[in-house]
Amino acid sequence: SSPLLHPTTAHLTVAVVRYKTLMQEPRLGVCSNYLASLPVGATVRIWLRTGCLQMPPEPTQIHRPLLLIGPGTGVAPLRAILQHRAAGNAATGAAGEAVLYFGCRSRRDDFLYEEEWRALLERRVLSSLHTAFSRETEQKCYVQHRMAESEQSLQLWRLLRDSCTYIYVAGAANQMPKAVRAALSAAAMAHGGLSQDAALAMLARLEAERRLQFETW
Repeated sequence: SSPLLHPTTAHLTVAVVRYKTLMQEPRLGVCSNYLASLPVGATVRIWLRTGCLQMPPEPTQIHRPLLLIGPGTGVAPLRAILQHRAAGNAATGAAGEAVLYFGCRSRRDDFLYEEEWRALLERRVLSSLHTAFSRETEQKCYVQHRMAESEQSLQLWRLLRDSCTYIYVAGAANQMPKAVRAALSAAAMAHGGLSQDAALAMLARLEAERRLQFETW
């Protein structure tokens, strides 16, 4: 959450880890199950640590285009960025384009913050929302698949070539970051006429400039 909107609280987005191994042995996430077991109103000792994602520089932060890619609980820091922008938007009455990609298993069970996204779309703080519900289609659909669709791919290239755009990717550090990077590279190749090497060099330059940032775990 953003301290501009919630100065006295910090919001957590926690997925409770409970699953069975291939040998049918139960596995429980220590922290997530501890939090899930607490009664409402319980007190927990915490510490705060600075995250990896850096906001665009002021005073132009509110006007810069944003591309936000956060499947699952990875959407938490991106929500904070949009809340920060919403607070600034209330003060200035204008904000740059903001595009969000979110993915989860199903719309019914884990579409995190759906009502908030709808409200931000209505306020035009969020320009467009692209969702991928991996268990609602015969072929599993993840955010990188939505990014590869022709209309979305063209939108990605338009944002990539804009020298003011900031791109944030957050979520699980398995195959997602690599797949998202490949989707961005493919958009540059398909619509910008770049070779694969040139597209990869472009992404590397954006990372060096801190205009492409990853926070994965």
